[in-house]
Amino acid sequence: MTAHGYEFWDQLEKFSSEYDLKPFLESYKELCEFFAKGFPFDQLFEFYTLVSRIGQNIKQLDNPHSQIGCRKQGGDTTSMEKVKPIKPCINLNSKEIVRRDSRDKVNLMMNYAEEISQKMRSGVVSKFLPNRRARKEQLEEIAFLLCDAMSLDYLVTHHEATLQIVFEVYRTDLPLIIKQKTCQLSNFMQEELEQKLFPHLPRKPKNGRRIHREWNLELGKALEHVKLSNKNVMSHECLTNTLRSYREGHGFLDDQTLDESTRQNGINDYSKWVKSILGIFRLHTGSLGIIPLQNTPVVWKAMKKATEREFATISMGNAKVLVACLRRAQRAIRNVLVLDRIYYAMRLVKQSKRRQFLKDVKARFESSQQTNKMTQIEAKILERLYTLIGNNSEKSDYDFWKQSILSIMSYLTTYMVNTLGDMFSDCSRDFLSAGKKYDEELLQEGSLIESKLVFKEIRQDWLSERAKEEITWILESYTDEHIQSLQHKFMTKKELYGIPLITPK
Repeated sequence: MTAHGYEFWDQLEKFSSEYDLKPFLESYKELCEFFAKGFPFDQLFEFYTLVSRIGQNIKQLDNPHSQIGCRKQGGDTTSMEKVKPIKPCINLNSKEIVRRDSRDKVNLMMNYAEEISQKMRSGVVSKFLPNRRARKEQLEEIAFLLCDAMSLDYLVTHHEATLQIVFEVYRTDLPLIIKQKTCQLSNFMQEELEQKLFPHLPRKPKNGRRIHREWNLELGKALEHVKLSNKNVMSHECLTNTLRSYREGHGFLDDQTLDESTRQNGINDYSKWVKSILGIFRLHTGSLGIIPLQNTPVVWKAMKKATEREFATISMGNAKVLVACLRRAQRAIRNVLVLDRIYYAMRLVKQSKRRQFLKDVKARFESSQQTNKMTQIEAKILERLYTLIGNNSEKSDYDFWKQSILSIMSYLTTYMVNTLGDMFSDCSRDFLSAGKKYDEELLQEGSLIESKLVFKEIRQDWLSERAKEEITWILESYTDEHIQSLQHKFMTKKELYGIPLITPK
């Protein structure tokens, strides 16, 4: 926006007067004039002088004791209401209120300038009528999607997630200021999360990192509370010993003279304790996923405030576009994890067993169709995916799988993609966990556990029917975590990980 005509400045000036934005408009004009022909690299001193002067002017506006600050505090209350923040200024002193007001007005003016420019580029030169600003619900969804996209396990890095967000945002026609703010926020989260979770990674110089962190100190401090999901809470030996102890403690259930009521109470008690102890146990090689950011109260609170600060003044329409592109980014990030599960299964299931494996998947797919939980369109897309996977089951080229499979997955909801992934995971579990090679790999991990070893310590005839189902599911999840660990080794060894920037055609 370095070259604007009379119509642009005329409309922006009218809004600046109406919304008490005049001081910011003058600074904006100066910057536009300075950059009218691009960045003048031979005028760096003049540039820093201009920035310093604008900074001093804004500081003066933030000072409640200055003439300008006093005028802002006691002046145009009507215009103040038009730019009031989403949340009231509770527990803020007068200086903080003025500073927040100044920040909101700068953001509002920049968004109006972008929206006027956008309208004129489309060939419309009529009077600009501003749209309503983003709703609270939209701001919270933006915060949620950014949190969810960054709540990753070790299979996808925060850097890759940030790249996907940047890619999706920059392929929209959103105003540049919204694109920049979205990328800045996601980059900030990436830097802070990597510092917390992977301190061994190379870092920016301390001074540069300090400046970066000062962009949002509250969010930076909140992200220090991010935790990895629990693991290694109990050893395998401790698990089997505990199960054995509970079994021996309920030996009275073998007494054939027990009345039905006492026996049923014993079964319920034994079932409860077995489920409890299996629920506590975590595998040595369990997932390193972080607890979802949106489920950590201090992070969620800071994230909502950061989102409000950066996006409260964007239009409702632009907020809708931003939500849509963040959903695409979120879906792409989640889809690649499902693709890797499918690819790993197709590569590791023996060729002699692969046909039966695909038949099992097809049977699960047909069963899901009968439950009416998917639309006809979703069913056709899933069937197309199944056929494509089956026809190319012999291909080992991961790039081919990324390009052909992910592009179709992008048309499905996250739920349906996960459903497809679950079908392949469930049907491949027995194939992938069978054989000597699987046992040897787990022994190398130092955490061999087989379902049969656990079942040996559990009296099946002392379990309620519901407990049997739940315990079977828990033991299957142990196997799935082992398979995921082996999948990670397989994929990283072949350097296959990475989110391809793929979108629907």
